[in-house]
Amino acid sequence: MSVQVQSATDPGLTLSKDRCEPGSVNIPLCKWPKTAESTSIDPDAVAAKIIESVNAALENDDTKSIAELFLEDGYWRDHLGLSWDLRTIKGKDKLTRFLADNGCPLTKLEIDKATAYRSPQLGSFDGTGDVKGIQFFFNFTSKVGAGQGVARLAERDGQWKIFTFFTTLREIAGHEENTGPRRPKGVEHGEKINRKNWQERRREEIEFKDRDPVVMIVGEYKPTTSDH
Repeated sequence: MSVQVQSATDPGLTLSKDRCEPGSVNIPLCKWPKTAESTSIDPDAVAAKIIESVNAALENDDTKSIAELFLEDGYWRDHLGLSWDLRTIKGKDKLTRFLADNGCPLTKLEIDKATAYRSPQLGSFDGTGDVKGIQFFFNFTSKVGAGQGVARLAERDGQWKIFTFFTTLREIAGHEENTGPRRPKGVEHGEKINRKNWQERRREEIEFKDRDPVVMIVGEYKPTTSDH
């Protein structure tokens, strides 16, 4: 019995990059913007100007001005910051329509300078050093809570525009995670009259001594003859 082996150059062989599993689609790669052409760049000043422009537009509820800060083929990737869906909006025109129809719940942005890595810096976008731009992290507040994000800026025709913008909601107002300074205290040291330990306070919570329980009643309505 003879065995036939197909070579990589066999015209009847489908290359792995061209194969498509049922129900899936091939995602085209993004097109990188041109590299920054300016010889003297102040990343802090450029990032601050962009954030100031975004905040001014948010204050005036001017969603069109927000979209104008993006490249024609820019991206806004959002995880629950703009809506209760995960979405990627590509292109200034689509972003303009989305913000006009849905508004922008963000209220204020602030550059995150907690570390040198998160601060505005000039770096490579493509991994090879051929496309350079500015990247920085930021924090934001919105009408429903607070979150974080990262932005990449590209220079086009002497102006800095947003190439990619990512936002993610981290907490909902009124339901913040009890960590860090919000963490509940354990033992209360010192002289305090009628002080209670954690177990005593927890028992009072379970027994609802100082508050009413939150109750949701789920039932089924069945019409009777008196309803007709």
